[in-house]
Amino acid sequence: LSRCKVGNKTCNLIINRGSCTNVASIKLIDKLSLPTIEHPRPYISQWLKKGNEVTVPKQALVPFSIREHKDEVIFDMLPIDACHLHLERP
Repeated sequence: LSRCKVGNKTCNLIINRGSCTNVASIKLIDKLSLPTIEHPRPYISQWLKKGNEVTVPKQALVPFSIREHKDEVIFDMLPIDACHLHLERP
């Protein structure tokens, strides 16, 4: 588990080499009032949240920084419990 900044907020970040999807917590997107877009290919996921499967209907462009590195990434939005951002690693 790492930390990053989204705006002036410190957030929990997981960088996962085995992942194929960038995921942001719906709570984070809502709390920071980041704009969202419809997902071009909505899908069903269950691996990031305890309980039932959930549909991924939206995405958000999230500007974040890790130390001096700054970037913007499109994240799929899910009600995740493990962290605020889950970033795939190429």
